[in-house]
Amino acid sequence: MTTIAVDDTMISADGLRTTGSEPVGWSTQKLHYRDHNGHRCVYAVTGEGYMAPQIIDWWEAGAKPGLQPMPPKDGSWTLIIVDGTGVRSVNHDSPYPQEWESPQAWGSGSHYALGAMHAGQSAERAVEIASRLDLYTGGKIQSIPRAWLRQQQAAE
Repeated sequence: MTTIAVDDTMISADGLRTTGSEPVGWSTQKLHYRDHNGHRCVYAVTGEGYMAPQIIDWWEAGAKPGLQPMPPKDGSWTLIIVDGTGVRSVNHDSPYPQEWESPQAWGSGSHYALGAMHAGQSAERAVEIASRLDLYTGGKIQSIPRAWLRQQQAAE
């Protein structure tokens, strides 16, 4: 399980990795950054996080419906895409991008994080708050400033 939070200035994620209900890691890298079509992009996956490389590769290859990586039975995934143009998500059931406004949150602690951001907290602080309230959110918090995504576009 996980919590991903995005506001106007930051993308943040927790570092807890679980197998079933057992914690097995506290500093799992959940924010993946790559160049895609000449632009910086940050990806995060909720649900079957171990599938992140395959899911991101599918997205970068054009996200063809019907070819998305399928999770195991009773599993699911959502890919969050943040770049200089905005925030979108796709999931294993619907490979069609959904646009989001900030603030937004995904994962098991999303309600706590979203509430915290609407109360004026940053995305990073929202993940920290979610980690105190959600059993499946915790570990080292990772954050990437959204300004980093825009820097490359401004230089072009």
